Amino acid sequence: MTYWLRFLLTVSKAFFQRKMKWNEDVVQEFRVWFTEADMGIMNNARYFNFTELSKMRHFVGMGLFFTMIKLKWQPITSIQVIRYKRPLKRFQKFKLTSKLIYWDDKYIFQHYIFEKDGKLIASAIVKACFLGPNGIPHTSETFKILGVENPPPPPPMPKAVADMYSAEKELLTMPNI
Repeated sequence: MTYWLRFLLTVSKAFFQRKMKWNEDVVQEFRVWFTEADMGIMNNARYFNFTELSKMRHFVGMGLFFTMIKLKWQPITSIQVIRYKRPLKRFQKFKLTSKLIYWDDKYIFQHYIFEKDGKLIASAIVKACFLGPNGIPHTSETFKILGVENPPPPPPMPKAVADMYSAEKELLTMPNI
């Protein structure tokens, strides 16, 4: 229930905030609610809930939300990796920053930085795409919908992204144990 309430609050609030650019960082502040903490600290699964909320804030802010619904596109996560450095305690406030760090023909990679009082709490990278009725659209199609006719080439691939590609390949070829 907590996630759906946060989802509705995030999406409805985003409609009243200024329009965002496709390459703009998303910065949001949250507080750990009572139901999000186990044994006094935020449950590790909740971190990915917050990355989803950040994604939705960006979709609404860019004006992509209703287009996604019209095209029957669903945002799909392919791989996600997180490194926890410090715990977040019940009722603590924190800041979440989302940055687009790389893209290829089908996937985008976003870096999520969780901070409290300027200290790193956790860092995550998520590989995601849209899935439509005809499969995964090319990223150039997404750029066109956003009004970017000539999308820039992707930035240099970060080592963490290259490592994710390698890990994905290995995971898909591992025999069942």
